[in-house]
Order: sequence, then C-alpha cells, then structure tokens
Amino acid sequence: MLLIRSYYSFISISVITLFFLMSRVCAQTISADTIILEQIHIIDVNTGKIKRNRTVEIHSGFITAIKKYKKKNYGNNSLVIEARGRYLIPGLWDMHVHISQGPWYNPEKTFALMIANGITGIREMGGNLNVLKRWKEQVRNGALIGPRMIIAGPILYGDRNIGVTYLAVPSSAAARHIVDSLKSGGVDFIKVYNFIEREQYFAIADEAKKQKLPFAGHVPWSISLIEASDAGQSSIEHLNFPFFAEECAKEATRFRQMDISKIFQFSRPFDRNSIPAFLEQLHYLDSALQQFDQKKADTIYDHFAANHTWQCPTLIYLKTSVNIRDSILKKDPLMKYVYYSRVQHDWDYKNIPVVAGMSELEYRILQRLYEKNLKIVSDMKKKNISFLAGTDLINPFIYPGFSLHQELQLFVERGFTALEALQTATTNPAVFLGLEDSLGSISEGKYADLIMLDANPLKDIHNTQRIEAVIVQGKYYNRKQLDKLLESVAEKK
Repeated sequence: MLLIRSYYSFISISVITLFFLMSRVCAQTISADTIILEQIHIIDVNTGKIKRNRTVEIHSGFITAIKKYKKKNYGNNSLVIEARGRYLIPGLWDMHVHISQGPWYNPEKTFALMIANGITGIREMGGNLNVLKRWKEQVRNGALIGPRMIIAGPILYGDRNIGVTYLAVPSSAAARHIVDSLKSGGVDFIKVYNFIEREQYFAIADEAKKQKLPFAGHVPWSISLIEASDAGQSSIEHLNFPFFAEECAKEATRFRQMDISKIFQFSRPFDRNSIPAFLEQLHYLDSALQQFDQKKADTIYDHFAANHTWQCPTLIYLKTSVNIRDSILKKDPLMKYVYYSRVQHDWDYKNIPVVAGMSELEYRILQRLYEKNLKIVSDMKKKNISFLAGTDLINPFIYPGFSLHQELQLFVERGFTALEALQTATTNPAVFLGLEDSLGSISEGKYADLIMLDANPLKDIHNTQRIEAVIVQGKYYNRKQLDKLLESVAEKK
C-alpha cells in the first residue's frame, strides 16, 4: 500500500539510528587465482536447456572457459570444486530495493543476507545518493562484499523536498535542471513518483531522453498509464497498484476527477487529512473496480508491449501489504534477521496509522484490488509484456534476499513456468539494464556471478533456495560460509 510505504519510509529515518560499518562481510571466503567447477550441470536461462557434466573455469571474477568435463590436474593456485549433480544458474537480481533509508541501512548486514540468498545484483529505487555512491564504489573495489548496484539517488517526488531522499519538482525548468544534476552526480537512472504534475513529468521524460538516462518508477496521477508508456518510462513499479483499476473503469475520467481533491492531502503522510483522504479514495477505487473494462485494459497492455514498457510488480510487497494484519507475519522465523529492535514495533499494523484506521469494509476493498492485480499480471503475461523481479525492500515483512525467492514463487503461482520466473531475476534484468553482454546468463567472457544449487530449479522454483554455494566478485562462498553470513546478522551485534 502506497501510504503504508510512505509512512514507514519517513518514520524509519527518524526512529532508527543510522550507522554504517566499513569492514568487510564477516565470513571467511575462499579466494584463489582460478576457481574450477567440475561435472556441474549448467542451466541455460534463455532456453531452459541443461548442459550436463561441464567444467567451468573462473579467473579474476570472469568465466574464462566452459568445457565438457574431462579429468584434469590444475595448479596449486586453483580451487577445484567437485560439483557432480549440482546445478549452476546466474546470480539473481532484486530490481526494486531501498537500502539507504529505513530498516536495512547497515550494508554489511543487509548485503550479507543478500549474498547468502544468491542476490548478486540490485536496482536501488531511491535514496541518499552520496551514501549509495559510496557503497557502490566500495563493492566495486572490494572494500565491501555485496551485490552489484544500479542506483537512482533521490526520488523526484512532486510538490516538496523531504530530506535528501525526495526532491520537489516545482516547474519544467526545475525538472530539466534536476535531471541534468543527477546525471552529473552519477545516478544510473531517474526515479519518478506519484505527485509530479504533467508539465514537469514530460520535461523529465524529454530531458532524460536527451541525457540518455532511463527513467522509471510510479506513474504520477497527473498522467495516464498510456501516456507514461508512450513517453518512454522504462519500467512501472507495483502494477500502479492500486490505481490501475481506476484507469480501466468505464468512467475513468469521473473517478480521476473525484480523486484530484484528495491527492494533495494524500501526498502528505503526516497531514491529519491524509489518512481519511486515502480511505475515501479506496471507496472510489472499489466503485471503479466494479466498472473494470477489459477493452481499456487490453489497450494499455498493447501500448506496454509495443513500447517495451517493463513491469516490476513487486508481488511479495503487494501480498504482504494487504495481509499486514495477519498475525503469522509477526511469527515469521525470518524476523530473527531484523537487526533493529525498533522495527518490530514499527511493523505492527496497530502502529501504522493508515492500516489501524481501516474498517473491515476498507480492508476487504484492498483485498479485492490485490486479487484483481494478480489477474492483471496473468493478462499481461499473455500479451508478452516483460517482467522484472523486485521486492520493494523497505516495507514491513520484506526481507533482503529471502523475499526475492518468494517473489519468484508468486510468479509461478500466476502462471509463469519456473524458467519464466527465473528469467525475471536473471536474463530480464540484464536485458533491461543493457548488460546482457556481461551478465544474466552463463557463458565465456561474462562475470562469474553464479549460484550453485543442489536441485533443479526448472522442476520446482523453490529449488532456487537450495543454495550450495555462491560466487561473487571472484570469491567462492560454500554452504558453511553462507550460514556464517546468516548467523552474523541473526546475532544482532
């Protein structure tokens, strides 16, 4: 839920002591000039074919050779791994995270959870640019063990600045200046948010195109999904939840006009009118849902397909948000990895005003909207729209690494094959980022960001969690070392 996320993002910064440990991840890694994986089965994530009994040679973090297995003696500087019966897949990407704000600010611990789960790449969707650049550089030079980072920096918010994370965009001239400044500042893409006005949005789109800088994020209420797609927005997050239903209603214009008076209030999470405005808006959305026009939806899908507008639905975030009152969430064994004690208090729905203020009727409306969005995912898939796996890490009960595997499982539940789900976190991110020549699949010359599994994930997507080893930045982590990473976080030192 948008307001849950907004509220939690802001309150976390004020109640959590932000600190940063410069030391490397506290687990001994195995380093060698060359890593040799023998008799391993390589999964081609492009085709689903399996190349059995291969030898994979890795040197200085790159795959240097892939051959049919033949017994061979290697030098003393080589680490030879007997991998008979194991499966090799590319490292996974979480394409929607926020780690420089909120409960996962400590990169040593958060990255430990990611590496232990085979997450070797992340797209950081908005945060403190200086902090993110520092972490990105430390990962690159080996001072910090973590995933590759694609970063947005501050979010282009709309009507005001909020710290260093949310920037006001008061005019089209300001929009262009901000895009130029962020490009000079080292961002990889621009993140847009709900409250940007039309003129500013199209200025952002135009300037980003001139600067050859992608822009992605939420679709502002001031424009339509089709306009965003036609303007070149590279990805849409959260399926534009929960407002896709409104745009597909037969009386979409009327519902949008009804919303306009509420949007300004909703954009201010601490305003006393923001929560009633959101709850009233839920009722508009419920009425819109009853008028859902499939032809309108199909027209939107056709634009997405034609424009190659990617979708990052963050299904695990949507599922958790609409079920946040479920007591099972608080009993999740993964809670032991939450290393700030205050977080457990903040994640209790009774302490999230917008949720605590919901009636049973409004809670059911939210459930109906969520169920419709699941159907939308299946419909988009039939239209050959491309998907990215992301979790929206920052929200309650979303965990680094673990939740990405849950995301893949939810894709399968929506009708994706195990291969198609796996592609949303491997080949698809590489293609989306223009990095398919170096990442996303297993071939000679590519980075050796790899996961060794002890079972075939194409038979059961849950097998992505049966991790025997992870290779990242030329370092080999066996199962024992990955467990040490997890233990280092659970100890809460």
